Amino acid sequence: MGSAVVADTPADCQALFLKIDILPSQPCHFPKPEPCEIGYLYGQDCVFAPLAKLCSQLLKIEKLSTDKIGLEADILVLNHKKSTTQKKLEELDGKIESSNIFLKALRQIKQFIQSYLPFAPLIEEFANHVERGADIEAGNSFRGLLTALGELLNSFKEIIKDGLCWFPRLMRWQTSKGEVSPVFEDSRNEGYYYRLKSYMDIHTGQEYPKELIQPGIKPENRTGTIEQLVQNVEAVEKLVRLKCFKKYLHL
Repeated sequence: MGSAVVADTPADCQALFLKIDILPSQPCHFPKPEPCEIGYLYGQDCVFAPLAKLCSQLLKIEKLSTDKIGLEADILVLNHKKSTTQKKLEELDGKIESSNIFLKALRQIKQFIQSYLPFAPLIEEFANHVERGADIEAGNSFRGLLTALGELLNSFKEIIKDGLCWFPRLMRWQTSKGEVSPVFEDSRNEGYYYRLKSYMDIHTGQEYPKELIQPGIKPENRTGTIEQLVQNVEAVEKLVRLKCFKKYLHL
């Protein structure tokens, strides 16, 4: 039969309960049963104190093991994030390198465009003649001399056909018919005198009579000027730098 032994303990301590099984065939006689104090479970004098300490250490070890597993999982996640970020950085470095090459090309273009700035007064003189619908006297055929403007026009001249030329690289105007440049008659292609004949679309090659286009040939309709080209290059340069900066911020 079973018999329980209960130890008397204070309310704030843990008690140890023992269950003793006594076989019927072996009766046990306690001639003078007396209560005894075995000891508190966590008391220094308790016979189970070493076992309780061992259990406590095992619980700590189990907690440390659980914490270790959690930390290892965190490390795996961090390593994955590091690998992903590293790949993004490498991709961004490649894009930035391409952007730097593009910016270098832009600077070269800007320098090339700015090299024409000394000719700005002559280009302005040419534009003023066209906007007035006037012919251009560019030299003296008797002496065989060209003016400064004549030298410039001779450098930018593009022959359309014998006796006809234009200067699309020098100046253009945006009109109701599109972007156009003036067409001049140049006697024997000598470059001494240019008579304004008509206007031609830069992109389609369509030619329009002077009288139809001339009202739209105004300073505010100029396109492709040196100043505009420099401003456009600077705007593109700023845009590329801004995009690179934003990509770094989004990492």
